[in-house]
Amino acid sequence: ASRLVLGQEATEHIASTMATLVLNPGMQIAFVVSLASAILSTLDSAILAPSTVIAQNLVRPMVGERVSVVALTRLAIVCVTVAGVGFAFSGDQAFALLESAYSSGLALFVVLLFAVYGKKPTTGAPAIAVMSLGLMVWGLEWVSGWQGLSAMGMPVSDPEQVVFPVPVVSLTGCFLVYWITDKIFSLTQ
Repeated sequence: ASRLVLGQEATEHIASTMATLVLNPGMQIAFVVSLASAILSTLDSAILAPSTVIAQNLVRPMVGERVSVVALTRLAIVCVTVAGVGFAFSGDQAFALLESAYSSGLALFVVLLFAVYGKKPTTGAPAIAVMSLGLMVWGLEWVSGWQGLSAMGMPVSDPEQVVFPVPVVSLTGCFLVYWITDKIFSLTQ
């Protein structure tokens, strides 16, 4: 619909331009407020969810009762916010940042799948190994710009040569790492 109203050259600010053309001033205000509310709610969740997991499940077992949960959570919120702002200003387009977040989030998806449908692991090592692998794959993708693997299994940054994109490689690697780590630690217990 936007191409019919705005023309083929319209690529940016489509929603606001369409709202200006179609809605009366009162509805434009309601539209902008609703859009801002949705964006802020998403940002709030994107900061609070990992901060809580980091504070409660990763840092809390290491520091014990010496530091309060509130202080740990506040520190994690600051760290996640600073990291998020740093990535936002890294110069990538919004779609590239979203794609990168998607490929790194696959590790958490694998942990969730095994937690819900698998047997209970003897330790937390498989989850930590999978999250570490997801972080390493994301870091490699972000630093080197590789888009996936070629038919020969070599990392490539040219999208035309990609046979296995980064999310597929990450997902497969995470499943294998979780399964192997769980088997190793279940044999040693």
